[in-house]
Amino acid sequence: MSLLKVRDLSVSYGAQAALNSVSLSVGHGEIVGIVGESGSGKSTLALAVPRLLPSIARVTGGSIVLDGVELLTLDEAALARVRGSGVAMVFQDPMTSFSPLLPIGRQLQAFMWRERLTARSARGRIVDMLADVGIADPDRRIDAYPHELSGGMLQRVAIAAALLARPALIVADEPTTALDVTTEAQILHLLRDIRDRHGAAILVISHQLGVIAEICDRVAVMYGGTIVEQGPVGALFRRPAHPYTQALLACEPALLGDNMRRLPVIAGLPPRPDLSGCRFADRCPHADASCRASVPPLRSAGDGHAFLCQRAAA
Repeated sequence: MSLLKVRDLSVSYGAQAALNSVSLSVGHGEIVGIVGESGSGKSTLALAVPRLLPSIARVTGGSIVLDGVELLTLDEAALARVRGSGVAMVFQDPMTSFSPLLPIGRQLQAFMWRERLTARSARGRIVDMLADVGIADPDRRIDAYPHELSGGMLQRVAIAAALLARPALIVADEPTTALDVTTEAQILHLLRDIRDRHGAAILVISHQLGVIAEICDRVAVMYGGTIVEQGPVGALFRRPAHPYTQALLACEPALLGDNMRRLPVIAGLPPRPDLSGCRFADRCPHADASCRASVPPLRSAGDGHAFLCQRAAA
C-alpha cells in the first residue's frame, strides 16, 4: 500500500498551467526521485504535497492522499497536525532556511511543539538528533548561530529539523544544489541512511541525474508540468523510452566520457502553457503531425516502467 498517492493533480499560476494531471505514488520506506529541467514543475509538485504553494497558485484538479488522508480538503488546523509528523520539508538552500537571529537549538525546538517537553528534555532530543545526522560536537553546535555553520552542516541541521517530528514522508527539494561535490555525496548518503534507520519515505526533487541514480528506488521524469516517464531507477536509466529522458541522459556529463569537447544541449525551448498534444513535440526529433494533434497514451515498458509517447518503442 502506498504512503503517498498523487492522482491527476493540476496546478496553475494565474492563466499558466504548472502541473497537468500529474500522478505519482511513494511507498512506505521508499525513495522516489523527480527529475527534469528548470520549469518542468518539480518544485511545484514538491510544495503541493504539504500544501505550501504560494497564494498565487491554484489547484485546479486532482487528489493528494497521505496515509489514507486527503490533504486537499483539510482545513488549516487539521493541516497543521499533518505537517511535521505526516510530511516534512527539506528546502534547497540551507543558508536561507534559518533565522540569523537565533541559535539553531532555539529554532529546532519549534519542531517539537506538540510534545510539550521540558527545556532540558527538548535540548537532549535536539543534541541526539544533531549527532544522528552527523553533526560533530552537537553539545556545542546546538548553541551556534546559522552563520557559524557551513552549508553542509546547515543542510544536516535542516534534515534534523525534519526528523524531530518523526515524519512518515520527507520531501527534499533540491537538497544538494548549493553544496560542493564532496558535501553533496555526504548528504545523499545521509538521506539513504535516514530511510534505512528511521523508515521514512523520501521524495527527492532534483535536476541532477546523478543524485537520482545514487539514492532513489524509483524515478519520475517531468517535462512541461507532466510526468512523461517513470519506473525503477535501474530499468529507466538502462532503457529510457521517452525521447526527453533519452535527451536528458545524453546531456549528462558523467555519462559522456573523457572525450567530451562540448556539453550537448536539448535544442529548442520549453513548451508553451497552451500547447496541445505531446508537450515535447516541438523539441523531439521523432515527432510528426500526429504527436502535435493528440495527447500521447500511457504505455508500459514492463515491471512498473511506463512512459507517454506514441512513437517510442516499448
